[in-house]
Amino acid sequence: MLAEQVLALIIFISMFVLIVLDKIERHYVTLGCGALTLIGVFGIIMRSPKVIMSTLNIRSIFTTSFWYQSGAAEEAVTGINWSTIIFIAGMMIMVEVMADAGFFRWLCMLLAKAVHYRTRALFITFMIMSFCLAMFIDSITVILFLAAVSIELAKMLKFNPVPMILSEIFCANLGGSATMCGDPPNIIIGTSLNFSFSTFITHTGLIAAISMVFIVVYFLIAYRKELASSSDIDKLAASMPSPAEAIVNKKNFALSCVIFFCAVVMLVTHALTGLTVAFIGLVIAVFSLIASGKKALHMLKSIDYKTLLFFVGLFIVVGGLEQTGILEIIAAFIGAPFSGIFSGIHPAIGPIIFVLLELIAAIIGAEIFIKKRDDISSTLLIFKKNNIRDKEKEKKSKGSIKSTAKVLDTSVIIDGRIFDLCKTGFIEGTLVIPSFVLDELRHISDSSDSLKRNRGRRGLDILNKIQKELEIETEIWEGDFKEIAEVDSKLLKLAQKLNGKVITNDFNLNKVAEFQGVPVLNINDLANAIKPVVLPGEEMKIVVIKDGKESTQGIGYLDDGTMIVVEGGRKFIGEEIFVIVTSVLQTSAGRMIFAKPKDN
Repeated sequence: MLAEQVLALIIFISMFVLIVLDKIERHYVTLGCGALTLIGVFGIIMRSPKVIMSTLNIRSIFTTSFWYQSGAAEEAVTGINWSTIIFIAGMMIMVEVMADAGFFRWLCMLLAKAVHYRTRALFITFMIMSFCLAMFIDSITVILFLAAVSIELAKMLKFNPVPMILSEIFCANLGGSATMCGDPPNIIIGTSLNFSFSTFITHTGLIAAISMVFIVVYFLIAYRKELASSSDIDKLAASMPSPAEAIVNKKNFALSCVIFFCAVVMLVTHALTGLTVAFIGLVIAVFSLIASGKKALHMLKSIDYKTLLFFVGLFIVVGGLEQTGILEIIAAFIGAPFSGIFSGIHPAIGPIIFVLLELIAAIIGAEIFIKKRDDISSTLLIFKKNNIRDKEKEKKSKGSIKSTAKVLDTSVIIDGRIFDLCKTGFIEGTLVIPSFVLDELRHISDSSDSLKRNRGRRGLDILNKIQKELEIETEIWEGDFKEIAEVDSKLLKLAQKLNGKVITNDFNLNKVAEFQGVPVLNINDLANAIKPVVLPGEEMKIVVIKDGKESTQGIGYLDDGTMIVVEGGRKFIGEEIFVIVTSVLQTSAGRMIFAKPKDN
């Protein structure tokens, strides 16, 4: 074995071990090993700039055949497959635009509504949807979106989401294996061997579809107990949000749907049109960025560059094995023992054997998933939460308002305690400040009354502090409800529209919200809840500072501002006395303690 072959093999094995150990980010591993291949194998040992340029394969990008093939397919290239890189990048941008417009959530909610939110029907529907989406979109991306919606539906409809998520994983992997664009390895194989979309799906699609049927049946049997619908499913279904509410931006939603449809058509017909996957990926990316408008830069930043760099390095390392002849040696070694065994078998038997082996492997894998479902589900949920949290931090735009939105009213902003509360981390989700609340604050700030003016300016200062000093996400809702005059009514309408909650300290707004069924977080309720509990008969020391409404009453205060009404305490004004608590009155407006002087 030549020196370049030994070094190329060592680099490949080292790369494989480092990726498995997962101590270093995988794109650093492949890029580092790729650099060693270029410098050590091709540069120092082989001393061949020609091989380096062939592996980098940059010149191919500037050829006509890279973008359009009018005749017979050219020989497969070695080194970096730029067609695959460009196509994957284009699909990433398209998926981000679709997700930002609410496409995946809308699709899930629409299908859920179509099956009347029945657990078993949902189970089958989401499995099929996972399979179909993964045929054109990366399976990991599909699972992330579907898992998020599955968990949300499970909470609303009161069923265990684990079986659904596990089945979606299996079906996404099956769907990804069915087409040339389903997964990055498929794209690599298809472009390297000049397969068309139809050729690829003809050989793999039928096998995947047959396996899909068996997997659906298997999971239905394995999880038959968990798939029973709740007894009050009709009531729960009636309270579900409309699928249309999932659409964040109607214009972008429509454009992203058109782009996705065009992408599928171009992929299916690219053998007839001559358009390469590189051209399709570039077109998808350009039109998706145009559709995203002002968010184009954000969409470019959202590309998973680590994955793209991972493949670049991987292509170089594999190119090293190919250029040094290692791949031929490995292929001959693997193929030799089986060359005689299958030589006399009819060609039609091969696909049947493959289907059977795939089914056996799928059933074994499903058994493992079921037996270890608790461990797997906990890991999956943690992974999902971390990814969703990262996504939410990145999305600082109008379209990122989620169902967990907290709508702030004017009084709670002026109050100022919302800043300290957010600082503690007890408030989750997005703080939504409606534009009509900002308008009200500005009007108060411009008031001729100095007290009102100071309160309005305090509110604006609090908002600026929240945006600049806290990590919590804030959104300015630019819409308005012209048909509604009252700001409080607008707040409740907005909370209903966003499936969010209103944060207030307004007693009257709290009562109206309760009547309309809008969730409210009352700051005063929270403050009262965390105050020390005072029971009748308890003794305390206070200073009586003024007289009360009744002729004999005296008034004192605790350190937290709670008023204490002392019966017969008027004569003790200015004195520190011991009192006995007689009763406690607690409301959303605050707390009042009634007491009497302790008999000496």
